[in-house]
Amino acid sequence: MNDKIQHWVNWILYDELMECKINAPKHLLGNHDYGEGQMITTYKPHSVNCKVISPTGKLEYDMERVDDRGFYALYLPKKKFNGSKYRLVTQYQDGSTVTSADPYSFESQLSEFDIYLFSEGNHWDIYKKLGAHPMKVDGVSGTFFAVWAPHARRVSVVGDFNMWDRALHPMNISKNAGFFELFIPDVTEDAVYKFNILTRYGEEIYKSDPFGNCAQFRPDNASVVKDITKYRWKDTDWMEQRSGTTRTDLMRKPMTIYEMHLGSWKKRIEEDVNGFFNYRDLAHMVADYVKEMGYTHIELMGIAEYPFDGSWGYQVTNYYAPTRRYGDPEDFMYFVDYMHKNKIGVILDWVPAHFPRDAHGLGRFDGMPLFEHPDSRRGEHPDWGTYIFDFGRSEVSNFLIANAIFWIREYHIDALRVDAVASMLYLDYGRRGGDWLPNEDGGNENHAAIAMLRKLNKTIEDLDMGAFVIAEESTSWAGVTSPVALDGLGFLFKWNMGWMNDFLEYMKLDPYFRQFNHNRLTFSLMYAYSENFVLVFSHDEVVHLKCSMLNKMSGLHDDKFANLRTAYGFMYGHPGKKLVFMGQEFAQLREWSEERSLDWFLLDSEDARSHRGIQNYVKALNQIYNKYDAMYYNDQDPMGFEWISCDDAQSSIVSFIRRGSTPKNQLLFVCNFTPIDREDFIVGVPCKGKYTEILNSDAEQYGGQNRVNPEPIKALEKPWDNKQHSITLHLPPLSVVVLKYDYKDPEAPKAATKRTKTTTAKRTGATRTTAKRSTAKRTAATKNESVVEETGGTE
Repeated sequence: MNDKIQHWVNWILYDELMECKINAPKHLLGNHDYGEGQMITTYKPHSVNCKVISPTGKLEYDMERVDDRGFYALYLPKKKFNGSKYRLVTQYQDGSTVTSADPYSFESQLSEFDIYLFSEGNHWDIYKKLGAHPMKVDGVSGTFFAVWAPHARRVSVVGDFNMWDRALHPMNISKNAGFFELFIPDVTEDAVYKFNILTRYGEEIYKSDPFGNCAQFRPDNASVVKDITKYRWKDTDWMEQRSGTTRTDLMRKPMTIYEMHLGSWKKRIEEDVNGFFNYRDLAHMVADYVKEMGYTHIELMGIAEYPFDGSWGYQVTNYYAPTRRYGDPEDFMYFVDYMHKNKIGVILDWVPAHFPRDAHGLGRFDGMPLFEHPDSRRGEHPDWGTYIFDFGRSEVSNFLIANAIFWIREYHIDALRVDAVASMLYLDYGRRGGDWLPNEDGGNENHAAIAMLRKLNKTIEDLDMGAFVIAEESTSWAGVTSPVALDGLGFLFKWNMGWMNDFLEYMKLDPYFRQFNHNRLTFSLMYAYSENFVLVFSHDEVVHLKCSMLNKMSGLHDDKFANLRTAYGFMYGHPGKKLVFMGQEFAQLREWSEERSLDWFLLDSEDARSHRGIQNYVKALNQIYNKYDAMYYNDQDPMGFEWISCDDAQSSIVSFIRRGSTPKNQLLFVCNFTPIDREDFIVGVPCKGKYTEILNSDAEQYGGQNRVNPEPIKALEKPWDNKQHSITLHLPPLSVVVLKYDYKDPEAPKAATKRTKTTTAKRTGATRTTAKRSTAKRTAATKNESVVEETGGTE
């Protein structure tokens, strides 16, 4: 052996390399200055010989074989090769010859500033640094791999490009311990890989990439190298309009959400667990249907990669990779792009609360608790059998917030719906006494999770991307949708679970018993403006023996359909944005299952009239909702809603008005929750003028008996419901009737000069201290306050 080689080689590192324990291979391998010359070393198991050549091939030097394991070294008295400007030519025992650049000759692609920002919890582009990224370094094409694994003894990249041999590509640890990186030449897109991690306890584990942009199709679970920067987006106009949108702007826009599970909306092959449509195929089918139905947004379940179909996507293993069930990352980009082309917003369900224990996932990632809290009383969810993120750790908080930004920036997602927020807020959520660890104040509030959620929402708002965040929060936690500056959590909207529970219980009742539960119908207006709400009939309400929406309704066949039309009509009239789960818009009979398509056949069955009627009705509701801003503009303002009558419990009839941005096209809703036909029903109205029916749930095209009001109805000066004017209309059984009118202030002088008043002045006059009036009306929602208190009606 050359004496220079003998003296230069660190034989301790050499032993670590041979034993697959080395975590600083660049200290041993690669190109190193040595006096006036240089030392180049490499490790090529199963090889016969190895040469060093210049990129042009003009220079060539045989390397000395140091041992019989494949370790080679070359000493040159005068420096011939700078940095990575050389190639290794290796001949293997099988007769093959491979020429490649040296992975250990390239400079680090992970800066100290990157590490500092991530450790501080403020690196929102960290997903561009960690993970696997195809790139060119010094003119050489390959893939840069980086991973955070502070407890690991050694990390190697293994994959189909190196025969899954952990000895071939050990990663180099950063100066600040905890980050491992390596640029591997010639590794291209679609390469399959994992991280082989040697733990402190000597165990070897194989993990998929936490920041990987793509994963294998289940049941395989390795990561896949993908370049997600190549897609050429065509939604520039959409994104420009979205950018800079304020909270107030978003709250005043229409929002009717169609909640979807892509794999079971329609399947390409029924009874085949892999019979899914591709994202691109789904894009056209979904856009056509959603556009025809009039929804403004879709909400997607289960997009981030997950191993178990039955989790519906709520137990995620790969947070930065769209599921391969429906195609590649670019296919999903096309899906979102096509939605935007058709003016459809895309909301993504996002799960920062917990993650599964699958061996290839985030759990015990480097052999010890890393992403999860180390104390099982805070780090494990007893009911779900999952791990809980360590929200107080800066790097974990950064991982989650950067992931939210990743979906918004890289996939142009318009909003995130955060799942299971309540489980994050409370330390004792789902736990028995003694099985949870109180906070430093002795309470059950999870201060770390609260801080993370506030930081998440404030960061997204500060970045001014026009995206927003919705909370699925099922308790009465105060200030969920209040801005962070006002000590709130900072979400823009919150699912109204209290309204949903109360209202569905009311609709399940036989109409006779509804009179004794009238507060379930009206109580929600007592707190309707405490948060910015989304009214939801979500997937959770049509599974696990809860019945479909249709089969929740009381009565026999016709009454069930009439009840469902009434329920949807009341929902659309009630303040708050709207969400309905797929299949419920045409009254699917069966509960939803992720294993099969929706029951589209019902639209062509013997009972098609009923199912198509519901579908037409929901379509009409969406059309009216989008046409008249009285349905949404003032959802968060008490002036947008006023009870006309809410205390007629015996008849189970309520009426109310909705106001928009102008006095014109205000809406009157009359809802009959009993099967009694009222041909000459009198209802008080806010002003004189004509009231024109624009929707009647009993219309023939909706499956009803066509008991409608075809002609405009003129208001009479006949006091009713504490109003000076009233109208008489035909109110069918189990129905909702909607009439439009233009508000005319009875106290306004007829002088022409008054017409110059601003819209704001007209609206102020229209309500005449609306806030006080609304409070009084909502208080009158039930005369028996003990009933309200006893029933609760809260979330």
